[in-house]
Amino acid sequence: MRRFSIPQPMRCRCRRPSGQAPCSRYRDLPSAGGMRERPTIASEPRSSASARSGEATMQAAEGVVLPGERAPVRVNMDRWRAGLPPDAWPDTLPASGELWRRDVFAVAEAYRAGSASPRQLLTAVLVWGYGPIGYGPWRATRSLDADPDGKRLAYALEELSTPAPDEEALCTAYRRFGDPDHARLPWLGPGLFTKVLYFVGYRRGVGGVQPLILDRVVAGLLPAEAGVGRRNGWSSEEWLAYLRWAAEQARARAVEADEVEMTVAGGG
Repeated sequence: MRRFSIPQPMRCRCRRPSGQAPCSRYRDLPSAGGMRERPTIASEPRSSASARSGEATMQAAEGVVLPGERAPVRVNMDRWRAGLPPDAWPDTLPASGELWRRDVFAVAEAYRAGSASPRQLLTAVLVWGYGPIGYGPWRATRSLDADPDGKRLAYALEELSTPAPDEEALCTAYRRFGDPDHARLPWLGPGLFTKVLYFVGYRRGVGGVQPLILDRVVAGLLPAEAGVGRRNGWSSEEWLAYLRWAAEQARARAVEADEVEMTVAGGG
């Protein structure tokens, strides 16, 4: 199996005057948190010792940054809150508008504990997932309006309530999100609902196959051996093949599986 590598910084090759901002080719590249807005992130070489030292210091000081996560998703919280149903807003989201993955994991943990509703969970994931994208609140509202009591979401996520969801549970949850009669929601395709599965189903520190985000950015950067042959519309079997590949990469490198996903999304 090909050794998985840490991404090198993405550089603009346009001939531009010194000091001028990068061209829009990289500035507006869509990606996983905040449609994975990666311009400044990709310019930081993850492999440098100083970068890793800085990450470790930030983790120790704030307990917020996950290994492999290099920047928060930045959003206008007032705009998002004004555009969504009041009952669907999770009050624990930071008012600063800087969302780290751990902020969304906190809402997911509250959901599993019964203190956050399915709609609040979905809101937290979509705010992080869409980020500053202008149509984000509109699409999120359409998804929420189609599930006013959260029953469709709760049904889709039922199999992930166990302490350690197995592969069968992960595939069942994935398939349920595509079920038009019981769980499918408008504007919530695999690129977004795998984000929901990730935040609800990921169990840090236990290793093995874990639910991970699979969107067009990740799919377009995965190697052939990851088992994903399309840019969208993936089957549960393709998703599971990717999860198994990521689990093996994580085991070989002694890291979390989601760090593998973050590395892929960063261009590695």
